[in-house]
Formats: sequence, C-alpha cells, structure tokens
Amino acid sequence: MGSQFPTHIFVQGGVGGLLCAIASWCAFNRPECRVVSVEPEDAACLQASARAGRAVAVEGALTTTMAGLRNREVSPLAFESLLPNVDAFVAIGDAWAHDAMRALATPINGDGTIAAGASGAAALGGLMALCRAETMHRTRQQLALDGSSRVLVIVSEGVTDPDLWRAVVSAQ
Repeated sequence: MGSQFPTHIFVQGGVGGLLCAIASWCAFNRPECRVVSVEPEDAACLQASARAGRAVAVEGALTTTMAGLRNREVSPLAFESLLPNVDAFVAIGDAWAHDAMRALATPINGDGTIAAGASGAAALGGLMALCRAETMHRTRQQLALDGSSRVLVIVSEGVTDPDLWRAVVSAQ
C-alpha cells in the first residue's frame, strides 16, 4: 500500500484479541499508524483497564445492542500486549453503532452495501463519534484525525440479530 497505508485504524475492542492482533502488527510494521479501540459505553472494559494501567472488570448492567462487545473483562494476556500499542480507547453509545449500521447499509458513490450488526459496525460508529461529537474534540486532536487522514475501519461481523438490523436500518 505504500503511501496509501492508513494513518488510522479503528477496530472493535471486545476482550482484546482482534485489537491486539491489529495493534501488534502495526507496532512492528507501521508504527506511525494510529490504532483506535472502540467499545460500548456500558461495557468499556478496555478503556477502564487502560485508565487503570492493568486489566480490570467493569460493573453495572450490560445493555448495549453491541452484543459481541458486551464484555465485562478483557483478556489479560491480550491487554498486556495491546496497551502500549493502542493510541486511543473510545467508548460509544448504541446510537453511534446504529448510525454506522445505516451508513453501511446505504452507501454512497457506488460503494457496495454492507449488512453489519451493531458490534460489526462499532468501529465505524467510533469514527463517526470522533468526527461529529464535540465532546470528542480533544481525542480527535490528540489522534491528529483530520481531513488528510486515511482511515481503515474494521467491520468484524455481519448481521447477528436480523430483527435489530431491520429496525435500525429502516429508521432513517
């Protein structure tokens, strides 16, 4: 990819396995690429662990529609490896994942349609939140995320809950 390699990669957090793999690859092959973890607000175990500097569990109800990311705890081994290689840990509400589901289902400029569930669309939801939410302005600046950025967003799964997908995508 040469000069076209992404400046930023957004990836679902979960317990940390996929994130660890991508962040580790970037650390060894493209250290200039910024890796951003995205997870649900009520299951932000990676973000909580990053703040604590060690693996910790989150408490409270796990009500997010991002079912594949509905985790209370990180993988301790994955977390230990990914912590120094992830540039930001972003937690989003379901509305951002739902906006991303709709965007993927209704592409522009001749792009193909992608049917993704809430967990699969979470990374795009994180990018959308960083670009649109004023509360994320500081993080956006710290990541140097701007109009010149080349962003890769991981869509990690298809539709796992067809009823939710239909309801979200039809609510334009």
